[in-house]
Amino acid sequence: MATDDQKTYNLQTGKTPAQKAKQAAADRLSKALRVNLHRRKAQARARKSIVTAADKAAQTDKDGG
Repeated sequence: MATDDQKTYNLQTGKTPAQKAKQAAADRLSKALRVNLHRRKAQARARKSIVTAADKAAQTDKDGG
């Protein structure tokens, strides 16, 4: 039989405190993964722009311009 704590539901969300804690942890992980993905994409774009700038400089030197 479940204890009173396990039966205690939030009337607005319909979740027990344990379910709310588990959902909060999942939400934090999800947000951290999104932030990490955005950071990695920004780093990749920055690296690409550096390589592109170096290629343009090398092409200019090669063309004698």
